[in-house]
Amino acid sequence: MTGLLIRGAEIDGELLDVRIGRGRVLETGRALPRAGRAEHELQAHGGALLPGLTDHHLHLFATAADLASAACDPATVHDAQGLARALHRAGPDRHGWVRGVRYHESVAGELDAARLDALRADVPVRVQHRSGALWMLNSRAVAAVGLATADHAGVERDADGRPTGRLWRADAWLRG
Repeated sequence: MTGLLIRGAEIDGELLDVRIGRGRVLETGRALPRAGRAEHELQAHGGALLPGLTDHHLHLFATAADLASAACDPATVHDAQGLARALHRAGPDRHGWVRGVRYHESVAGELDAARLDALRADVPVRVQHRSGALWMLNSRAVAAVGLATADHAGVERDADGRPTGRLWRADAWLRG
C-alpha cells in the first residue's frame, strides 16, 4: 500500500476526503480522485477523524514496584495456601519487607494482621488490595511502622482501639 484515502470523514463539521501518505496528511477535499490502484480506500461514513492520541500518563515507579512484588491476584494464586507460597517465594526487599500486590478477597478472604501472620510472620509483610485503596500489614509490619500510636485517619482499629493491620488510603503515610 502506498497511501490511504479516507472518504467521507467528519472534520470540523464538514464531510471531507483525506489523503494520507509518507506518514502524514497530504491533502483534504471533496471527492478527491484515487491516486492509483495501490492507494487503499477507507469509507469513514461520517465518522470523526481525530489526530493520533498519545497517553503520557505513566506510573513508572508503580509499575517497577509491581514487578518487584509478589503477585497476589486470583489469576496467580487461588487460595490461602497459594498466597502463603507466593509470600514465602518473594524475597524481602533491601529493607527486609515482602510486598504483595493486586490482592482480592476471593483468594483468601479479608486480610488483617492476624490472617497475614498465619501466612508469613517471619518478616514484615504488606499486601496491597487490587483497588489500590487498602494496604494490609502483618504484625511485624504493624510494629515496624508504629501503627499502635499512628495518628492517621486510614488506620483501621478494632473495638478496643488496637490497629487491625488494615490501612485505608494511606500510601503517602506508609511510604514515609
